[in-house]
This record gives sequence, structure tokens and C-alpha cells, in this order.
Amino acid sequence: MRYIETNSTNATYNFACEVFCMKRFKNDKTMLIWQADNCVMLGRYQTAQTEVNFDAVKKIKADVIRRNTGGGTIYTDLGTLLYTFIMPVNNFEDIDFSTTCRPIVYSLNKMGIKAELKGRNDILVGAKKISGNAQTVEGNVLCSHGSLLYNSNLDLIQDLLIVDKAKIKSKGIASVRSRMTNIIEYMPVRYSLYEFWQRLKEYLSEKEVMTEYRLSAEDIMEIERIRDEKFATWEWNMGNAPKFNYSNELRFPNGKVSVKLDINSGVVERCKINGDFLGLMPIEALEKIITGTKYSYEDMKMKLNNVNFDIYFRGISKDQFLKCIFS
Repeated sequence: MRYIETNSTNATYNFACEVFCMKRFKNDKTMLIWQADNCVMLGRYQTAQTEVNFDAVKKIKADVIRRNTGGGTIYTDLGTLLYTFIMPVNNFEDIDFSTTCRPIVYSLNKMGIKAELKGRNDILVGAKKISGNAQTVEGNVLCSHGSLLYNSNLDLIQDLLIVDKAKIKSKGIASVRSRMTNIIEYMPVRYSLYEFWQRLKEYLSEKEVMTEYRLSAEDIMEIERIRDEKFATWEWNMGNAPKFNYSNELRFPNGKVSVKLDINSGVVERCKINGDFLGLMPIEALEKIITGTKYSYEDMKMKLNNVNFDIYFRGISKDQFLKCIFS
């Protein structure tokens, strides 16, 4: 099995590296181990605005990046390891999470961790999750990747993600934070993350011979091209989302503001503003300005930079109005 370390903590680069390997090494097996610092990773079919608390994201300057695979949103930092298996498949019925999770579970067991694969795609210690996995197939090539929470800041997850309460309730747990744990808490010897990484490689190689491959300058150029054309673009990360509706209402000292938006492919298609605020100009003029704007805080703020808010909302500032649109 070919083994690659990407030497990058940028998620857009690493996702591009996966795509590169699926095309370049489609006839045999490749494994990547990598990291992504301060990153909220969206599932391919999720809507960022309904999954991510952008106020919290802005505070810690996290990236919000969409991956190629389905599943839910996760947060990764430098306390997290990520792994990817890429291999040819001849039959969709043969694709199973156990194929790629089994070597990881074996390696954790060898380190004294009582890990096991449970549910659709999770690796647990006891009742707590230490790894989630997702897969995609292009042509006859499988990409299966997962995270390993080694010593991650789990408290941030509660702030950054908008959790599906029905999903939490169905699992009988109080919060997403209470369902997760760090591997280091169960280690007989508390390795540094680097030492854990080396032990993981060592035990994986017991199951299958691993030959390290170093990316060439030409490889890196191609990976960067894929990154720049896909994973680093607003269209992929924010615009590549199903149509959805946003509704919010906030009361300020000078009146209540209610905003309803129809958003399609990351762009506001329709805007309706109501409330008991006091204004001089018809609010329809502001609704018209907002319609057609990308639904991102930066784009909306820029679009509204030259708007005199006092003629629409006496005593309500632009920042307060933006909070109503994005909180």
C-alpha cells in the first residue's frame, strides 16, 4: 500500500490531494494521514448556514470547507488526525466501512484502546465517539476517510456547530459534546500526537506493507490546481448548497426586526423585512438591495456598507441588522 503524508494542515489542499490520488493512483491502494487546523468540515450535501454558527466561527477565525463525501459536519484542529484510504472497487456491494475502519481499530487496540466499530460509520470507546467516517466513489475508485480525536478541543464543537436536536434525542444523549471523547484519555501511555501518529503507522504496517511516496513538485502543482479550482472556492463551499429558507426575529431598544430570506445556491433570491421599527424610507428599497447578494457575512456587509441605515431603521445599526440576518 502506498503511504503519503501531505505535509499540509490546510483542508482545501488535503481534499484536493485525495482527488489527485483517486485519479493518479486509481489502480492500487493508497493511504494518506494528514491534519486540518481550525476547520469546520461540511458534508457534501449539507447547507452551511443551517449547520454552522458563523458568529462563533468568526471569533476563532476558523475555515468552513465542504468535503467530497456525505455525512455530518465536524470540527478539526491540530489535536485531530485524519486518514484517507483510496482503492479500486469492482462491486458497490463490496463497499463497507469495516474494510477501512478495521485496520484503524486494530491499531488502536494494539495501543491498549478498547475501540470498536459501531453504528453506520463510527469508531467508539465504550459509548463515546472517537472517529467518524465517510465515503465516496468516482468511477471505480473508492475514497474513504475518517477523523481520530486524539487531543482535540471538544468544547469548541458545541459552540461552532448547530446540532440537530432530533438526532441528539434519538441517540439518548444530552449534547454532541457529551457523546465524544479524546483518545488520549484512554491511552495507557499518554503519547504526544506525533508519537501517536508514529505508533499508528507502525501497527497499520503490520496489517499491510506500507511504502512511502513523496509528492513531487509536479504532483503538488496539480494538487494546488484542484484546490484553487474547487475546494478553495466560494461556489463549492457556500454556493454548492440546496435551496433553503432563513427566518429570524430580534428585538432591539428601538424596535423589533423580522427577516425572512429565500436562499438558492448560496444567493438571496427573496428578502422580506417586517417589524415595529421606525423608518423614513420604504423598507422594500432595502429588500431590493439585499436580493441577489451572496449569503455570506462578508458579502452582505460589503453590499450594505454605503447604505444609510438610519433612514430605514431609526436607532438600529448596520451591525445589529446583520446580526438579525446571520445569528
